Amino acid sequence: MSFFARLKGLGFTAALMLIMILVRVLYGSATELRAGQEAVVARDFDRAILHLERSLHWYVPFSPTITEAAQQLWEIGQNAEAQGNGALALEAYQALRGAFYATRSFYTPHPAWIARANDRIATLQARDGTARWPDPSLSETQRKTVALEALTRDDAPEPGWSIIAVLGFLGWVGAAVGFLLQGFDAEGRFLRPLGARWGIAIVVGYALWVVGLMRA
Repeated sequence: MSFFARLKGLGFTAALMLIMILVRVLYGSATELRAGQEAVVARDFDRAILHLERSLHWYVPFSPTITEAAQQLWEIGQNAEAQGNGALALEAYQALRGAFYATRSFYTPHPAWIARANDRIATLQARDGTARWPDPSLSETQRKTVALEALTRDDAPEPGWSIIAVLGFLGWVGAAVGFLLQGFDAEGRFLRPLGARWGIAIVVGYALWVVGLMRA
């Protein structure tokens, strides 16, 4: 089998695996969304929040189920606030915020939803007179400012190094495949010039991956 035939086979296999993963993620998100909606109808809001948060964890960009799950969590929080149930509202907003932070990589998905949730979380925390944080001696406005600053502090990975880590990993894996396919002849003998180049590429890719992870 020629090198290009092997490469084509590997590409087809990788594409098939990617499609299977995508289908599984979309199915998982839709299933959890449906379970959350059923729990809302049953007025079991703790279970609804659990399933809706899980739906957001099955994150795929541009997925309509993600937007729907976020909207459902927001509405649970809004309705709970209107009914004076601050604890339930806080749980819903924190689930909404936490789910999107849990799925971020070199970018943070749906920053607008996070900003809305941060504002409501800070407001509820500032209103809670029994809480020891933020400092209860401060005014409600000051307490909200303190809470909001803590919520909006950005501890996300540095995008440039994150991209280097991803490229290093892909280069490392790709070089390993190239080493296996081109580093040996049909009898299994090591082809020194070509194999050595692929070996160096493996080392470089691995080093970039490690450095990127450490600096991100």
